Amino acid sequence: MRKQKGFGTIYMVLAGIILSMAVGGWLYYKDTQATIADLVAQTTALTIQVEEDKLIIKQAKDDAALQKIVNETLNTEFHESRVKVDELRSVLKKKNAQTGKTRDIGKLAIKNPKAFGRIFTNGTKEAFRCIELASGAEHTAYELAATKRSQINDLCTELANPNYLPH
Repeated sequence: MRKQKGFGTIYMVLAGIILSMAVGGWLYYKDTQATIADLVAQTTALTIQVEEDKLIIKQAKDDAALQKIVNETLNTEFHESRVKVDELRSVLKKKNAQTGKTRDIGKLAIKNPKAFGRIFTNGTKEAFRCIELASGAEHTAYELAATKRSQINDLCTELANPNYLPH
């Protein structure tokens, strides 16, 4: 029997085609696995970033809520301070019952400068202490222990002397 010459060549061509398809498939598989690994890494990084962003947003909302509370508290204290300032202004603008004239602090200061200076200095110290306490300063032991009328800060008793109970 005689071998056909072209039959072996066909096998060789088919084997070459199959081999090249296998190599191409292997290379395609390796490339897609690398792409999948890159996409998984990117997805993981994005997931972590999203979780961090959620925490940042939550913290920002918490901070905004706290800021709102602080602002409301400060506005309340400011309003109370305004009321007290208005009360002080009305005290300073009192009219003398006998003469009907408005009180003139300048004339009073000239008439009795020593007493006026002492009263004015003590009042200024109390006013500055009220501002310090409203700004967040700590109470002194003397302020906390005040039980007598002569020991309290008259300008902001509730703020400066929280333990004082008027009789």
